[in-house]
Amino acid sequence: FAAKKFQPDVIFLDLNISPCGGFALCGELKSDDHLKRVPLIVLTARSSQSDKIKALESGADDYVEKPFSSNELKARMKAVIRSYS
Repeated sequence: FAAKKFQPDVIFLDLNISPCGGFALCGELKSDDHLKRVPLIVLTARSSQSDKIKALESGADDYVEKPFSSNELKARMKAVIRSYS
């Protein structure tokens, strides 16, 4: 993963990422010892409750539906990062 190389402070993930798909990638990132303590926020246009539940069960720390305001994203990102402190 590029995330291992760069050691991010937070990971943003779109569920429509390919080739493996966002849910699988979310699970892989959160199962990696180097990345499991990095906050992961899903940004997506998918609005179904089942997608949200599946993302959170896969390890996402938050689920933000597009479109969103920059203030909403900033507030939610701060809340997720605070939960890791």
